[in-house]
Amino acid sequence: MKYLLLVGGDEGSYQAMLADPGFLPDCKAWAAARGDGLVATGGLEPAGAD
Repeated sequence: MKYLLLVGGDEGSYQAMLADPGFLPDCKAWAAARGDGLVATGGLEPAGAD
């Protein structure tokens, strides 16, 4: 069985996460701890992007 998790937020919150120097390393560590259970991660284009 597979699941999809979609998290929505606003642009300001997204930029704040990226400004945090620990954010991306924490995300990578979280994904690595999942082993082969995590199939894919990715982002969508922001609203209004062409």
